[in-house]
Amino acid sequence: MLGKNGTRMQVPEQGTISELRQEIEGLKNSRSHLKAEVIRMKAEIESLQRKLDTTFQFFEIRVDQIYRNLAMNGALDPATGEADLALQLPTNPEWEKLIFAARSPVLAPGPIPSPITLSGMRIDTRYATEKLHYTEIVGSISEIAVFGPYRKLLPGEYALSLAIEPVDPVGAVSLYLEVFTTQEGCEIEVAGHLVQDTRNNRLSFKWRLEWADCEAQFRIHQRGGAAVRLFGLDLVQK
Repeated sequence: MLGKNGTRMQVPEQGTISELRQEIEGLKNSRSHLKAEVIRMKAEIESLQRKLDTTFQFFEIRVDQIYRNLAMNGALDPATGEADLALQLPTNPEWEKLIFAARSPVLAPGPIPSPITLSGMRIDTRYATEKLHYTEIVGSISEIAVFGPYRKLLPGEYALSLAIEPVDPVGAVSLYLEVFTTQEGCEIEVAGHLVQDTRNNRLSFKWRLEWADCEAQFRIHQRGGAAVRLFGLDLVQK
């Protein structure tokens, strides 16, 4: 067979063409299979996300129910009498105020007293235990024990302080107090302060205008010091 320039062109053998066609068909099938796998995985991820969202919603609703029972009845579950927190309870109006304030999307300056979870703080129960009047953070670890409350702050200058005491009066305190926010999916450390005694426990920071729609997170990171009792936090706007 002659080409346009008069040179002889080699005609592919019939078997080679058939093999190429089979290879192309195989690639098409592989592509279709990959598309189907991607669609299936997307559906699984969406299903898992819905399950996760439902679990979180149930958890938050249950937490609200538990603390409302605490505020109104002095027990985690009135039906079973679970929890021995009926002793020396704060007055019900005080607890109701904390629960109501924790539902606001904006964190107002003021004290965050114990039990701190009423104000939306979270505790890693592996490293801390919440009591009625304080939260005890275990010693000799390097972990985040307390965090939250995941609420917005109005722009301005603030100071955050801790009310703490070592479980052992001669114990050396070593807590790292941090303020974080998340912007465009990235965590930003706004400020941090190493707390090494009960007096030097104040962290000053500025909440920028660009973070007005971002949630604030306070973290208390045990840095290998003595076990500590945390009685509460206090947020002051300067």
